Amino acid sequence: MPFLRVFKSNSNISASTSPHTPSQSALLHRLPDYTEASEPIKPTDTPQWAWTNGQCKEWLFAVCYETLGLSGEEAKTISDKFDGFGPVIYCMGRKDWMKLLGTSNRANSVYAMVLNLAREPGAVPHGLTIKHPREKKSKRGKGDEGRRTWLKRIWG
Repeated sequence: MPFLRVFKSNSNISASTSPHTPSQSALLHRLPDYTEASEPIKPTDTPQWAWTNGQCKEWLFAVCYETLGLSGEEAKTISDKFDGFGPVIYCMGRKDWMKLLGTSNRANSVYAMVLNLAREPGAVPHGLTIKHPREKKSKRGKGDEGRRTWLKRIWG
């Protein structure tokens, strides 16, 4: 996806050893300074269409840290991967959130929250509709694919 950054570590530090000093680790548990805003962005704030990349990262960090309960370091790692600005938050589908957040529970939670916020003031502009791709259902005929197959059989 064009809005996810992939960082590869070139260090040979083992997983059990922290690459940060104790003071750096303490800083990671606080909100990273992605923006120079006078008031920090909270996870309850509505992501704005006109937000910068830094503001989006700050919101995503707050969501990961405060709402999902991730460690400061893990929340920062996730938010650092985000690439884009305001509209990207609303254009990301469930699979995109899964790639960014790592688990389906996290992805479903944030995706549902973003969909719920899309009609709030400052979010998706009025009159603009964003369509996310539908996920394929099983081939047992219970989803839309089964109905389409059934309709093709009737109408040729």
